[in-house]
Amino acid sequence: MYTVRFSSLCRNILLMLSCCFTLFACNGGDDTSSPADDTAVVDPGANDPSNEPLPTLSVPATLTVEEQQDPIGVAITLSTATSTSVTVNYRLLSDSALAESDFVAATQSITFDIGEIEKIISVQLIDDLINEPLERFSLEIFAASGATISSSISLISIIANDDYDFPERIEFDAAWDVNGAFAPASSCGNCHQGANDSSGVLRLPQTATGKDISPYAGWQHDAMAHALNDPYYLAVVEEETLHFPDLKGTIEDKCLSCHAPMAHYTAHLTETNLTLDNCVRTDGCYGMDVAQLNMTAREGVSCTLCHQIDPVTVSPTVAEKVTINTELLSIYGPYDDVVRGAMRNNTQYEVKGGAHMQGSSLCAVCHNLKAPSIDINNDQLLSTTLVEQAPYTEWLNSTFNEGNDEDKQCQTCHMPQITDYETQIATTANGNANANWPVRTEYSQHQFLGGNTSLPLLLRDYDEQLGIANSTSETGFDDVIARNRKFLTSHAASVELTSVDVQNSELTFDVKVVNHSGHKLPTSFPCRRVWLSVTVSDPQDNILFSSGVPSAFGAIAVDAFQASDDCVLASNIADNNDACYSHHIDTVTSSQQIPVYESVMADSNQHVTYVLLHGVNYLKDNRIPPEGFSTSSERYNSEVAIIGAANQDPDFNRENSEQGSGSDVVHYQLDWSGLADNELTVDVKLYYQSIKPAFITGMTHHGDKVDQFKWMAAQHPPQPEVLASTTTHLSY
Repeated sequence: MYTVRFSSLCRNILLMLSCCFTLFACNGGDDTSSPADDTAVVDPGANDPSNEPLPTLSVPATLTVEEQQDPIGVAITLSTATSTSVTVNYRLLSDSALAESDFVAATQSITFDIGEIEKIISVQLIDDLINEPLERFSLEIFAASGATISSSISLISIIANDDYDFPERIEFDAAWDVNGAFAPASSCGNCHQGANDSSGVLRLPQTATGKDISPYAGWQHDAMAHALNDPYYLAVVEEETLHFPDLKGTIEDKCLSCHAPMAHYTAHLTETNLTLDNCVRTDGCYGMDVAQLNMTAREGVSCTLCHQIDPVTVSPTVAEKVTINTELLSIYGPYDDVVRGAMRNNTQYEVKGGAHMQGSSLCAVCHNLKAPSIDINNDQLLSTTLVEQAPYTEWLNSTFNEGNDEDKQCQTCHMPQITDYETQIATTANGNANANWPVRTEYSQHQFLGGNTSLPLLLRDYDEQLGIANSTSETGFDDVIARNRKFLTSHAASVELTSVDVQNSELTFDVKVVNHSGHKLPTSFPCRRVWLSVTVSDPQDNILFSSGVPSAFGAIAVDAFQASDDCVLASNIADNNDACYSHHIDTVTSSQQIPVYESVMADSNQHVTYVLLHGVNYLKDNRIPPEGFSTSSERYNSEVAIIGAANQDPDFNRENSEQGSGSDVVHYQLDWSGLADNELTVDVKLYYQSIKPAFITGMTHHGDKVDQFKWMAAQHPPQPEVLASTTTHLSY
């Protein structure tokens, strides 16, 4: 067992962190509070000198408690005693700590009698024997009478009184034996490696000490290599099986077809390691427990999977229907003038040229996915499916795919070639170059660049617990984080700030977000989101307006409610559905409004859901389409339609009334009355987050993989990355 103990440092850090849920109103420019606070402060008498100011109510921004403390007391404080009674409501909101699992839910009203200035709310914690991470929930005060609210959210962190024991996981052996049609990537790396001599083959710069940019080095720490090590993926699969235990085998088999494709393919081909337990397949299902012990499975998506896919079956299709010729054992590469002898003499494979290796349809095998839909009311399988992700279909309807030489395939961006670089793509087994082998001028790096920086961080920091310490390195994962971050800032999007002006006590400006990718922004699994953050400050750096600034936990204002049990538990959501997701915004007039680009799944009752198999359609999809995306195109597919209010937004994916701009314009119209300063700075950032908080709190079951990921995410909350930013100064 691997045991991690909470230290006093954790407690001290939590005490220094303030709650992320206070937004700033434009109230004269003298508010110097932290821009990470996100709840509007409204004083109804502030602009009327005939009114005496009302007292204010507040709660502590943060509170750290031990799980065994029961009950705990949270103080609600009134700034001054009053001659009349004051009432206020409070409620407890789930975050990573869940109502009725970690604390007892409560929504009540309290009254301050004449002369009282403090009330202590008793909150009952649930002390269990489950090994848990640090968890959080909130106490919110609202709907006050006789006072205003200056601080509405108290973020309560629970430190468990038990150590966290990671589940056992055997160490991955990168030198596993050939398994049917598949061989370990390490054997490919014996020759597809950076040269040991002075030739500079597969190195940058091309010297003996240049960085190894070989296929094996690029792949080794990437998400493809760790498709079955990804702790979030493991948690999601387990969560779905806990929701639907009668379909456990079917769910795992489907998911492993892309996350452990080599072992999955072999198991079904040879009819071994399959089970009929909770499985609808007649030949049986390949399960997670077997996969975790199988090194072929643990290698994730590897060389001899992608390079053996028969071009005839790339249509695109789904992973289960892909064909690999286990008799010919052909290894396909992008070059026609192949050298066959070295491969033939050292492996079981015959190398061939294949143009499909550089086409987007190859990626569509696992990146165009549909999930079956299950009725939330009776758990019966419906006849419909949900498009879980469709980057390939999005790409088809874009300027990246116009049938000419300028087209960009998935590999163009995610496996980039180096300008003015030429190299042989292999060495001899001893690491030296062979001068007789052809030199390639078009070498696609096998880094598989993407937008995820949270996953490599978890893989790096929990390598021993995940069983990958012997086959990876800290510097390898740091390199993945750095190159993905660079990729995001250089390829994903841009923001433009225009028409900044103050007229008639109103500050106005437009923010244009432009998608530079060949798919929607963001794309793939719906846990991802992009949003706009805007701050306006005076010359003294006082914050005059703030919207969408993330907290230290990676949360924004809407998460306090949207990630609570009111929005993630099916039993509660019916009363709150409209407030449980961020609707599309064209015009911002308040600090509480945050333009969020995302897709939002709906169940069969048309309520927000975070359970994939309960998803039947989307309530919202305002992810910014790629340039060229048009409903009038013959390449348009309604499976990737824009859904919700964005369809009525005149400048969402439109310019001069024409579709296909691949952009959106958000209009800011802010009340600027009473602000004396005649200089201001407008700062705009576009953030991307790989897992939004509600997808973590939305995992409501306890299981080894779910608890493991929640513990990891509590220590390392998925942090947003800045895709683009711009700043403008205005004197008026």
